[in-house]
Amino acid sequence: MIVDVNLQHFRFDGMHAQGLCTNVELQNVNSIENGRAGIVSSGASHIDIFGGTIERNGRRQILAVDRSSATQHEAVPNEPLKQEPIEKE
Repeated sequence: MIVDVNLQHFRFDGMHAQGLCTNVELQNVNSIENGRAGIVSSGASHIDIFGGTIERNGRRQILAVDRSSATQHEAVPNEPLKQEPIEKE
């Protein structure tokens, strides 16, 4: 679990879960103005994103590559979840 972190102005990605990352949970993580994407999941990784701001990143806000996935929720984990679809490349 990663909580209350700002990821800003990285040359490539704000955060990249690469390979076989499981049980990755981001709470109130802000990923703003990074080079390619704010949050990336690749390989067979899965990320759950709760709250936070992901905006003004280069090509994508959230990027899921290969068999990976990333699910963005507006609520914190103890509240009802509202899921938004994530583009796959």
